[in-house]
Amino acid sequence: MSIFEKAVRTSHSLIPSRRRMSIKKGILGLLILIMVVAIILVRPPRQFPEGAIVKVPEGMTASALAPLLHQENIIRSEKIFVTVMRFVHEGALIAGDYQFDTKTSLLDVARRLKEGDFGVQTVTITIPEGSSTNELIAIVSSELPALNTQSFRQQAEELVGYLYPNTYIVPVTITEQELIARMKDLFDKETMDLQEKAKSGRRSWNDIVKMASILEKEAHTERDRRMIADVLWRRLDEGMRLQVDAPFLALEGKGSSVITQDDLFNDSPYNTYRNDGLTPTPITNPGLESLEAALDPIKNDYFYYLADSTGKTHFSTTFEEHVKKKQQYLRE
Repeated sequence: MSIFEKAVRTSHSLIPSRRRMSIKKGILGLLILIMVVAIILVRPPRQFPEGAIVKVPEGMTASALAPLLHQENIIRSEKIFVTVMRFVHEGALIAGDYQFDTKTSLLDVARRLKEGDFGVQTVTITIPEGSSTNELIAIVSSELPALNTQSFRQQAEELVGYLYPNTYIVPVTITEQELIARMKDLFDKETMDLQEKAKSGRRSWNDIVKMASILEKEAHTERDRRMIADVLWRRLDEGMRLQVDAPFLALEGKGSSVITQDDLFNDSPYNTYRNDGLTPTPITNPGLESLEAALDPIKNDYFYYLADSTGKTHFSTTFEEHVKKKQQYLRE
């Protein structure tokens, strides 16, 4: 036994037994007090707003939500809430509208936020990458028949290209403004790094989104998108017209096989056979892969491409070579 250990044992033995008993009682009392305070703090406040709806945006953390819950009298203690959430759920909370019909303890509030238990009927809406406005409206209206379709269309058309394709769990009571805002906010969040990267290039972010929206309908694989992106950017740089079929598919539902000569000569500003440059606005809502492809294409020497009946893309450097491949791969 070391001299230090002997000293500690000796000093402990010098403490009277009554005093040791008093210390133990004090510690026990303190623990009981802490437990009582904790129990009180996790109970719902007296002014709990029964029927309240709390909106949790995409990416919100527990520490950011705590002041709002405290202000709305849904929890008693911000610190206790944040501490509990650290044990039950790390990172961003599940976004959505949470309805609290009855008084709910802090522990149950934390559980609901962890599990996405909204307390109201919800629907799951999956928006595929490259959805056009018409496709988006068809998907949303089928899941939310009470939504104002005309208002939703107007807002979706104004922000086409900037509505993030994703799976959304939303309450049936969501408004068209709220749904559009959620999709736009998620687009801004998920593309933040890409937007920063675009600032160092010579293409504007708006043009990159337009190009990505075209790539969604022009190719099926990541490599093809990146290859085609270089072809199309180079056409623009050389003063050529894009001459792509994507706008017909996105806006009119017409694939390459059913496009007519009349279609190629119509006076739509989205007809890239008649008009120079990119389309006036994006034509679809692109995903991250297409945005990355538009921002970082694979350099090549091709000017033409076509997809055969299997979806495989064939590239050509000259128009003559392109014509031969059309005859070879697009025979009826």
